[in-house]
Amino acid sequence: MMFAFTSHVFAQVITPPVGPVRPLSPAIINPKNGHTYLLLSQGNWTDSEAEAVALGGHLATIRNQAEEDFVSDFFTFYGGQRHGLWIGLHEVGSSNRFIWVTRNPVRYTDWFGGGQPPNNTDGSQPYVAIMDLFAFTNPSWVNWSNGTTDYTGDPMNGVVEIDRRW
Repeated sequence: MMFAFTSHVFAQVITPPVGPVRPLSPAIINPKNGHTYLLLSQGNWTDSEAEAVALGGHLATIRNQAEEDFVSDFFTFYGGQRHGLWIGLHEVGSSNRFIWVTRNPVRYTDWFGGGQPPNNTDGSQPYVAIMDLFAFTNPSWVNWSNGTTDYTGDPMNGVVEIDRRW
């Protein structure tokens, strides 16, 4: 008795899920404020904030230009890869009013183009990231959807800030 088996192999391209958000960089202490920062692996804003809380912090609160420069300088091109950087600012509903996850007052902003936050009338872009919109220019803030990539397909990564006083 003889058995013949045939198999058909179908090629299917499957985009792997980004997976759980986890620390990507070692912890780095900002000597000017004593806070600890680290970069998370690729993920959306809500997953990044959840991981930041699990690590004992939150997505970064940017209080002044020096803090923004510290975060941008260390993480925008971390590991030779360009990253959009999630920070802890988000919109309340579709109000065009943004708040920090830490509830700290919003006293400093660096919106792309300067001035007021962008108009997010449909509510689809309530989260804020620091992005280098035009390669190798000064990064600035943009509101963004809860995705895992920026407009060019580069990863979005959360920046965790841990302040031992929290």
